[in-house]
Amino acid sequence: MRPTLVFKEQTLTPDTVEQHWRRSAAALQAQGVGEGDVVALLMRNSPHVVELMLAIRHLGAQWCPVNWHFLTDEVQYIVHNSGAKLLIADTELLQALPDLDASSANVWSTPDWARLRDATPPLQTPAAPPRGAMFYT
Repeated sequence: MRPTLVFKEQTLTPDTVEQHWRRSAAALQAQGVGEGDVVALLMRNSPHVVELMLAIRHLGAQWCPVNWHFLTDEVQYIVHNSGAKLLIADTELLQALPDLDASSANVWSTPDWARLRDATPPLQTPAAPPRGAMFYT
């Protein structure tokens, strides 16, 4: 299935969605993410979240959504406890947590991640067995 992604006034064609998640998968892989790893996402709803979920799944890693309402100690606990290799976060959410110690993970803001994604050739390898998601409540 190749989805069209519609979010607010933005429509992403199936080709665009696929290029974005394949580029994200390649960028994640270059950051050391592979089968069984965890990537934490501190993001509001957006096309970036969907692209990253697809990319993470393709690599056989797990995505770990982090509630954007959580306080610093809650976010910090999830990042450390989940064993996340990366934390990708919306800039304003990251700025709201100035005391966050995410030293166990590589931290990316969404604009920086989008630039890395756009500069990375799309991954063409077959999908690894999917692992799903790791939820904290």
